[in-house]
Amino acid sequence: MATFLQRIGRVPMSKLLQTESLDDELRAGLWNAITLSFWSKSRDFPDEYTTAGQTALDLEAAIRRLWIGHLKRPLDTLPPRPMAGDHRSVYGILRQIVMEGRWDAALDIVDALVSYSPRRWQSEMAAALNSVLEQENAAYRFVNAELTPITSPVEIAAIESAIEKSSRAVRTHLEAALGKLSDRKHPDYRNSIKESISAVEAACQAVAKQPSASLNDCLKVIKKSKPLHPAFESALTKLYGYTSDASGIRHAMAEEGSEVTHADAQFMLVSCSAFTNYLWTVAAEAGIEV
Repeated sequence: MATFLQRIGRVPMSKLLQTESLDDELRAGLWNAITLSFWSKSRDFPDEYTTAGQTALDLEAAIRRLWIGHLKRPLDTLPPRPMAGDHRSVYGILRQIVMEGRWDAALDIVDALVSYSPRRWQSEMAAALNSVLEQENAAYRFVNAELTPITSPVEIAAIESAIEKSSRAVRTHLEAALGKLSDRKHPDYRNSIKESISAVEAACQAVAKQPSASLNDCLKVIKKSKPLHPAFESALTKLYGYTSDASGIRHAMAEEGSEVTHADAQFMLVSCSAFTNYLWTVAAEAGIEV
């Protein structure tokens, strides 16, 4: 809802997309979301997190894993009681990074807090953080519990749906593609694209029930039960050809010095996710079990 200052024109109705920066409102929103979905798992928060039972053990285990696995600090330097408001505690250390650190370091910690948390907490945390990221017009969203530089809700929905509904083989390729794309320290765009393409190939093989089937083989099976408009079939074939033929992007990736960008990898992940969603839907409509 627009604020009074926005309604009278003193503050812009919307912010510019935040890509390589985090303003104070976004930082505060992210930390508030973490506080409510992570630290508040403690019965006694914000004084301390000496909760009893499994929640306390889970919270302590998540902090310990993050301290060792992400911050790479000696375990014997882990503060024994991460107190809210104490800058020397784990709480204080992480808060300082999110609120004052470099934009990429702040997002790295936010991502790590979700990934090191118990799996049953991750959906709630990701949803809370996504709400803030969307509200503050940040160029990142959590998809499948990973912070990813994808901003369109349609793109996010396509990827999430493809991962959720696909067979294990397809899901494995899509998750690998997403992971290689969203790795902020060492992104691997070439192999992200390869994994996206492999997801489509695995889906085609499942629909055609042939271990080495191509898209054309898959479409032949589908057309036996569901006619396809020639122009639409041609468009699908050409897109697949762009990714797989000798003159396509897969061949280009093998050439010395060829550059594959984030935009290339993002396009292929979104397109291949939509592609697999389409194949599953058409197969279901045609009565083809996959």
